[in-house]
Amino acid sequence: MFTERISTIFAHTSNQIPKSSSVPESSPVPTDQPLPTGVTIQRRSLRANDSRLLAGTLLACVALSAVGCEDGVSDDKIEFASLVELREMRAELKSDPKAVIVIDSRSPSVFASQHISGARNYTLAEAPRNSSIDQRISGYSSIVVYGQDRGDSSAKGLAKRLMEVGYDSVYWFDEGMRAWLEAGGEVEGTNASPAFKVN
Repeated sequence: MFTERISTIFAHTSNQIPKSSSVPESSPVPTDQPLPTGVTIQRRSLRANDSRLLAGTLLACVALSAVGCEDGVSDDKIEFASLVELREMRAELKSDPKAVIVIDSRSPSVFASQHISGARNYTLAEAPRNSSIDQRISGYSSIVVYGQDRGDSSAKGLAKRLMEVGYDSVYWFDEGMRAWLEAGGEVEGTNASPAFKVN
């Protein structure tokens, strides 16, 4: 499949390369007249640029294939959950234990120190590409993933990975643990604030 993609890219690139209008391909140059110096340089420059363009295209394709970006979920497919929406979904747990599962994507040590009350620790490493549905986090109406804050790429990556694997109704609480604490949300953990700690 990778070879076919490379061939397609080369074919497409070749069709897009402009040809010099100074000397048409179908117009022979008289042998008794020297080819203008300017035209010769221009055509050689185009050939050099063509080679660099093709080489750059090949390297870019190899890089994309290595990280698997082309087969993943794009950022515009991510659905977000606000602080208010997260609270509303958690409130539904009183009547429906399977209404939502809140997933903390941070490291186990950070999670143990402090996390949203009732959250499960589940990292990106636990959801490799091409993996099957994990029964530990399946069967819920919604899945909400969070990290430390908006800059936490692991939370965003995990939300996309779960969507890629096949989970439905996956949301990213991008404001993260920082916003939850600032809003006085209930937390658990060895370093939880006494005012909001849940035993």
